[in-house]
Amino acid sequence: MRQQWRDRYGATYYAFTYQNVLFLCLDSNDGDGVTFSDEQVSYIQRVLDEHPEVHWTMLFLHHPIWDYEDLSGFQETENGLERRDYTVIASHRHRYLYEERNDQRYITLATTGGGSHLRGPQFGEYDHIVWITMSLEGSILENIQLDSIHSPNLLNPVTREYANHLLQAVQPQQEVLTAESDDQPSGELLSRYNNLSDLPLQLEFHTFHHHQIALTEYEWSEEIPANEATTLTIPFTPLEAGTDLPDIDPIQYQWSLCYQADSLSGLQLSGTEKIPIEAKAPITFTPTVDKFLDNQTIGLEYPLDGVSIHYTLDGSEPIQNSAQYTSPISISQTTILKAVVFRDQLCSPTYE
Repeated sequence: MRQQWRDRYGATYYAFTYQNVLFLCLDSNDGDGVTFSDEQVSYIQRVLDEHPEVHWTMLFLHHPIWDYEDLSGFQETENGLERRDYTVIASHRHRYLYEERNDQRYITLATTGGGSHLRGPQFGEYDHIVWITMSLEGSILENIQLDSIHSPNLLNPVTREYANHLLQAVQPQQEVLTAESDDQPSGELLSRYNNLSDLPLQLEFHTFHHHQIALTEYEWSEEIPANEATTLTIPFTPLEAGTDLPDIDPIQYQWSLCYQADSLSGLQLSGTEKIPIEAKAPITFTPTVDKFLDNQTIGLEYPLDGVSIHYTLDGSEPIQNSAQYTSPISISQTTILKAVVFRDQLCSPTYE
């Protein structure tokens, strides 16, 4: 496509004026990587010098190059724009963002049918077009979705940070622990939600009816304090004796997470998930050593709270009376290190 453009039209950047507005259509891949070539920078400066009295300047480019560590020629362009009013519109990231830089507006577009999670306008993930109206005061921008119109300040650096924290919070660390004895199998689902923001989150959690297991509760409503984590503990037992836990269908649940702040009322996510009755969160051995070469200190890590790690060094299966991990383990010879997570009478598989 690029070569076809060059063959037909020549340079991959151009400019024109309309109704006393200067339009600069730029090429942010004019070189090796995301960059402006020296020739393009010179062209931009020449165009700006030739149109010093325009009412407004509009810049269009693919990459939001101002957000890259290496501005790669864009800094010179910004210097040339210093004494005029302008608006910059880019794309590439498929996620909307409104920023103000040098007292001017910089817009990164979302999608108009391109690849996106489409989690909503408050996350900058939606299909839209931007309607631009030029007035005596400058450019007026509105985001038009199929069913609504949004302000250009819909997602800015501040609200983007809260949106990102919410996107992280909806990826809980989960584990299924099962009973050590097979006579009366039972288990617990642990689901840990981590709130990295400085505002509390409200979690609503509802499990569906299950034909093979009984749950002690089906609904939870929890506030996750700012900069803290909350772990939901969901005990379950098979409805029929002799049922093997691996043969049980996954637990299905609905969830929703939102901020408890009126200014962020639109920032909320919800969904439906399934969790198989199997271990999901392994114990991490650091460093990982397959062959003993020298004295080693091995650390054990587990992502969920409210449990204890027990281990053995002789190759036997750890039980609740085995040594409890409290600090890194010193190894001075070839050793088979095995570890298990325990919570009351429930445990994880053995890791080694």
